[in-house]
Amino acid sequence: MASKAVLRIAGSFGSGRGRESDYTVHLSVDGGHESRCSLGSIDFDRGFDTVFDRDADEGIRRDAGEVLCRALLGGGLAAQWDRLRGGATRQDPVRVVLDVEPSELRGLPWELMWQHGWWLWNRPELLIRRGTARTVEAGPTELGPLRVLVVIGTPAHDEEFLAEQELAAMSGALESAPARVHLEVLDDPASAAALSDAIDRLRPHILHFIAHGMPRPGIGGPELVFTPTSGEPWSLTADDVPALANHQPRLVVLNACRSAADPADWVGGVARAFLDAGAGAVVSMQADIESDAAVVFSDTFYARLAESSPVDMCVAAARAALARMPVRTGVWALPVLLTCCEPDAVLPVAFRPAADVLRDILRSRPYAELRRFVGRSEERRQAWWAVDAPHASPAAMDRSVLVISGHSQTGHHRTGKTWLAHWCLLTWFLRGHHIVSVDLAGRSGPAGGGRGAA
Repeated sequence: MASKAVLRIAGSFGSGRGRESDYTVHLSVDGGHESRCSLGSIDFDRGFDTVFDRDADEGIRRDAGEVLCRALLGGGLAAQWDRLRGGATRQDPVRVVLDVEPSELRGLPWELMWQHGWWLWNRPELLIRRGTARTVEAGPTELGPLRVLVVIGTPAHDEEFLAEQELAAMSGALESAPARVHLEVLDDPASAAALSDAIDRLRPHILHFIAHGMPRPGIGGPELVFTPTSGEPWSLTADDVPALANHQPRLVVLNACRSAADPADWVGGVARAFLDAGAGAVVSMQADIESDAAVVFSDTFYARLAESSPVDMCVAAARAALARMPVRTGVWALPVLLTCCEPDAVLPVAFRPAADVLRDILRSRPYAELRRFVGRSEERRQAWWAVDAPHASPAAMDRSVLVISGHSQTGHHRTGKTWLAHWCLLTWFLRGHHIVSVDLAGRSGPAGGGRGAA
């Protein structure tokens, strides 16, 4: 059975819309022979831009999905597509890349494609994403932990924007991977310079935005709007992305309304700008997403990411969770996954210990309890980097760490220092250090006996 298929829509039009016969659809399977046919008929006046409106029902979205699916797969490629899909299973899904080259067709809601009574983009045997037929090489593998920077662009008192709930959902999902994921939050950055400094300081693998997305005044196109508690509001546009920071994250998540929009490339915009700047994948939203749905998306997406699932499987799981929400609004089709490399190569993060050794360590006390250790992210990073910063020379890996845990000199027994020490110990161990931990709690010493926190 095929493991990868590429559906490519090609045409000679860089702007404006030509006749459907001016576009061709190409299908190749596992890099083999490329079949082609003309794109089928699409009524561009049927209101594709309203299918995600709050008053649009399932019938409108299903009709639009049928038109798109028939145009793409209902012609000379139908038989080959049916054979491809017929061989796919939930256990062995087919990965499909949709490469829409003409910018005037990118804004169509291809995620709604409907065939034989099913939404194709929400089928477990199909992992469909947008991207390019030609993929770039994956970046070099880095030692973990996976570093995540969450940027919140709205004040805490914005009750309609559930930033705190979304952040809590992300944190809860990532806590299942203690010391394998490090999350920090940049709340209400006052300027692009503040955002740039935070990115270059942490050098995150994942950059996640929780912000309002809206059209730019006068010319349309997307912008992420930041409204700091003190200072003037400011925005981040596609034009700002290339020079935003020296470090380029591997994955960018734009959990904001209409962050995929752009006047010349409606599924490009800010998302495509990050991809062009060097990101391996970008997740964005092609229409307004309600805050409760954004929470569900982040909870499921990061829970799967913490299990080291490829990014397309993470998005697929999030789509399924959104589809199970009680009100049918088509919200599951809002996420747009855009890639320029293979999904399992987006986040090339590894750890030194063998998988079975890592599994045994994570099951043992006290490390199993680290799932309950929250907060103090800056202190974690400072302690971790004091021994082994990600940008340090390879020679740093030759050093060992000795931590001696004894009683507290101040009499405060539960200040969290022990859990912080254990988190750092586990982090260093996962990065290849030889760790020796001596717990002297309960033993007599020069200052007297008694239990305490390191």
